Amino acid sequence: MSINYCFAFIGGYFKHLNWLLLSVLISLIWAGEAVAFTLDVKVIGGVGGHVASDQGIKECFSNCTLHTTPGTFVNLLAIPDKGYRFLSWQDACANTTGSLCTLRSVDNAKLSARFAKIDKPQPQTKVLLLLHDEGERHWVWNEFVAQYFDNQCPTIYGGVVLGEDSANSHNHVHCYRIKFGYYRLLNLGQQNTYDNNIVQVNELASTEQLADEVKAAVIGILNRHNNLNLMLIGHEGAAIVAESFLTSNIAKSSAIIGLLKLKSTGQDNLYTDLNSTPTSFDDTTVFKLNAGPQQVGKISAALAQMDDFWWLSRW
Repeated sequence: MSINYCFAFIGGYFKHLNWLLLSVLISLIWAGEAVAFTLDVKVIGGVGGHVASDQGIKECFSNCTLHTTPGTFVNLLAIPDKGYRFLSWQDACANTTGSLCTLRSVDNAKLSARFAKIDKPQPQTKVLLLLHDEGERHWVWNEFVAQYFDNQCPTIYGGVVLGEDSANSHNHVHCYRIKFGYYRLLNLGQQNTYDNNIVQVNELASTEQLADEVKAAVIGILNRHNNLNLMLIGHEGAAIVAESFLTSNIAKSSAIIGLLKLKSTGQDNLYTDLNSTPTSFDDTTVFKLNAGPQQVGKISAALAQMDDFWWLSRW
């Protein structure tokens, strides 16, 4: 066998190998494309609001396409513009009642959000929104709600208002309370194992996700009271989430009177007592109080100090 023949044989072998590697690479690329899903997002009419997503495109104002991988959870929030309200989802999110919709990528899909113009603004409505810490149960606020709102304070979960509300007969303030946990349960579903003694809450739901739950809750309230005058009370970790919410566009477009941050007595002394001066956070009054939800007198006095007319005008 001549040397030239050997070189020709080796060259042909490597040429064949290169084509083989190239074909494998192309097959892998095609396979990758085959398992990538698309989610077509549309704002009907292109007016009235936008859809925010935690995957790919962050905000969609008209027609958008998101690319997702199999099994990915896509969280979407329909956010109305000022003067509009969220009306409904269509297509893939049609069974979702509130403005917050979560889909799992198992196929190509499409969805639409519809917003409606507010033709006649309602009289200004005063609303108090209580933010539970993630580990709390509803009963921790029951004493406050019973004393000031005759237990008329429906819970909001995942942006859906559960129950009817009525204003306090003395100061005409409406009450709602948000129960966190929408994303926590969602993220638990993506984990193989879970141990309460090991996995902390902040590992299951980020501050940004929890702030989205507050956004969805406020949108739910706006659908009932479109001329909103809102005061927030956040207890423990929920107070941090409330501050994150205050930086959002929906908070800036709503009339947020203030935020009362509570820290239960006996915890680290980060929060001041009642006689401290309120501070400002993005043009919103923030008051820090060393008190728990059951200390209704302190909370009421703090609300009065933040804005006398808003809270005590008709007591």
